[in-house]
Amino acid sequence: MTNGPGVEIGTMGDIPAGSGLGSSSTVAVGVLHALSAMQGDKWSSQRLARGAVEIELKRLGKAGGVQDQFAAAYGGLRVYEWAMAGDNVSHRLDCPRLADKLLVIYTGATRQANSILKSQTANIEQKTAVLAMMKKQVSEAKKAIQQNRIDDIGLMLSDAWFMKKGLEPTITNRRIDDIFETAKRRGATGGKICGAGGAGYMMLFCPTQTIKKRVTDILSLPVLDYQMDTHGSRVIYQGG
Repeated sequence: MTNGPGVEIGTMGDIPAGSGLGSSSTVAVGVLHALSAMQGDKWSSQRLARGAVEIELKRLGKAGGVQDQFAAAYGGLRVYEWAMAGDNVSHRLDCPRLADKLLVIYTGATRQANSILKSQTANIEQKTAVLAMMKKQVSEAKKAIQQNRIDDIGLMLSDAWFMKKGLEPTITNRRIDDIFETAKRRGATGGKICGAGGAGYMMLFCPTQTIKKRVTDILSLPVLDYQMDTHGSRVIYQGG
């Protein structure tokens, strides 16, 4: 029994769970935002992100990083920098043309990310050289976007995917590799599996709309119709 009124929380989504698109972190951020608004407290994006990290990683014991929570809270195309002390800085980038060149497709299966992430974390000390190269790529991609060299991102994604596969064998499989290679033969210049890997959604870089249609037709897989959000988590209605 409880004292006082209860709270009913409902969620709706256009993607399945275990898709690699950060849906669990998005739900955590959204619930925190709703509950804080109910109490008349306006939380900042950083506080929402940190609160979701506290819930998912520390209280629920989930494996993984903190990028999904921050992406959901802040929105937009951003570069995040974290210090050893845990402090973070967010740099917003403007690149409206980037979304037009990205194709997000469903591989046809979902997975539980926890086992992949735990295995990856267990071997992390042996992968420091790869992680350093991946970190260096962030500043290179940021510079390419700022200099309007958008098509360079496709090649960087291709390199990033090969580096990511080296972190843990279960990140990829025969089906994922076949999808990637088929897309490249049809003109996609790069791409990677979203999230921890193993299944879910794959993001492909298609330099032109013609190539995007060609890749879509040959793969015959569900395409995610999306838009790049610029606001992050928002309260869109609050009854009085």
